[in-house]
Amino acid sequence: MKSSRRRAPRGAAERWRRGPRAEPGPPPAPARRYGPACQTAPADDTARFVNVQLLNGPGGYVYVWGTEGGANNDESPVYLERIPVKRLDSGHGTQVWDAKAKPAHFVNGPQQLATPLFTDHPAPCMAQFGIEHNPYLNEWIMLYHCKEDPAPAHHPNGILMRTAPHPWGPWSGPTTIFNPAPDRRAGSGYCYFIYSTQTASSSKPTGSPICPSGSPNASLADSQNHLGSYYGAYFVTNWVTGNRHSSTTRASSTIYWVLDTFDPYGQLIMRTTILGPPVAIVKKPPPPCRGTKCM
Repeated sequence: MKSSRRRAPRGAAERWRRGPRAEPGPPPAPARRYGPACQTAPADDTARFVNVQLLNGPGGYVYVWGTEGGANNDESPVYLERIPVKRLDSGHGTQVWDAKAKPAHFVNGPQQLATPLFTDHPAPCMAQFGIEHNPYLNEWIMLYHCKEDPAPAHHPNGILMRTAPHPWGPWSGPTTIFNPAPDRRAGSGYCYFIYSTQTASSSKPTGSPICPSGSPNASLADSQNHLGSYYGAYFVTNWVTGNRHSSTTRASSTIYWVLDTFDPYGQLIMRTTILGPPVAIVKKPPPPCRGTKCM
């Protein structure tokens, strides 16, 4: 027997999916994080681990580096906690790094007990970042964007790199591995893959840079000509290459990492080569003195 089905009136299914029109109501309650309502004042925004990176490390722990978000985004130092691998699902046994203790060590307690691994100058400037252990240099490497105003004289703003022998440090001083200033020869930075509104002048040297003639800057602008910028960076871990230290070879490693940009939005894969300490030159002692040669 052939079955038949009554066709619903046109638009009935659509009306059923949409349901009745909602009436306007009171504004929603503030978003909640860790119980209390989200704060807007930097002093009240106490979450230490908003932007995070996790890696296996020594002692059977997963190490978690974190920076603040919210009101402190781009103005945060970096913190560290560790979780036993066997308790990763529950988080039991989590410890935070207390750099102010004498000596500094991991302590049991909430994330608010964590203190910065280091602080940039003139002020904290971190948000998103990347970290990995480099097997060729036997060092932990951290990359992050920093936009100080004004930038320190000894290293410009951009993507900074620090290294350390352990997850907690001691961390080296920063080195700028990506300078966003326009570079005509390399076709890099502002005016080449980041849009510049070209507001810099002798009276305002911190403005966005003036572009070299012939740069593709105009083609990078959005419809409202927003100033572009950069952030990140994140490691492409499986691409790392290098040479380990030996009595005759200087350790070196080439790392690959992702740089994010906006206006225009996009990602670029960048490459940086890092050299380890120079190979020590051992001088052979002179031959022992014998007979008349000693005179």
